[in-house]
This record gives sequence, C-alpha cells and structure tokens, in this order.
Amino acid sequence: MPTTIGEEVSVSTANGYINNFITDYYETGKAPVKSMIMDAQLIRDYLADNTIKNVKFMLGARTISVNGQDKEIFTLIVAGYDANEDYVLTSSNKVLDYSAPCPHNCPTGGTAANDTIS
Repeated sequence: MPTTIGEEVSVSTANGYINNFITDYYETGKAPVKSMIMDAQLIRDYLADNTIKNVKFMLGARTISVNGQDKEIFTLIVAGYDANEDYVLTSSNKVLDYSAPCPHNCPTGGTAANDTIS
C-alpha cells in the first residue's frame, strides 16, 4: 500500500464528481443524501493523535426522524488507523459519526449552501 493515499483535485474535477453523484444517485432515489457535514473541531481533536497515519471513511445507514417520520439516511463513520494498520480510537474509546445529512441539515448561507464548490 502506498505511504500517501489521496491528493488534492481541482474544484472543477470535484464538482464533476459531485454532479455525477447527485444525478446518478440522489436524483434517482438510490441515495437519500447529497452530502454529510461534520464539526471540524471534532475532526481536529481526533487527528491531534499523531499515531493516526491514515483516515478511513466508511458509509453506514441509520434512521433519523424528519417531520415526525423515520427516514433511513447514510452516515459517515470516520476512523483513523496507525502505521500497523490498527484502528486508533478517540480518548473515550470511540470513532466519529453522526454527520449531519444534507439535504436535511444543509448550510443555508454562503457558498457552502450550494451543492457544488464555488
């Protein structure tokens, strides 16, 4: 496995990926969310553990209540792992979850209110 996984991509490339997902999955009903939002400080605190070498983003499904109705939504579980490829848990022996699903909990102002990056 390479020592560095991931790289920066252009905004144009990212927007193409985002539009493909929205068109092929969200708009067809195959995926109930367009994006997921997580508190940056939660991520910063977790990644302050210098033994974390890589971060694994895992998709999950959970149920939320929207206007009194239960809806299944995707969620994003975030777990780092070390150089031995062992998971590194938070100081309270957990991993990160409970990202806010968009379109249910989307930003409403600024450029982050858009589906794509501008």
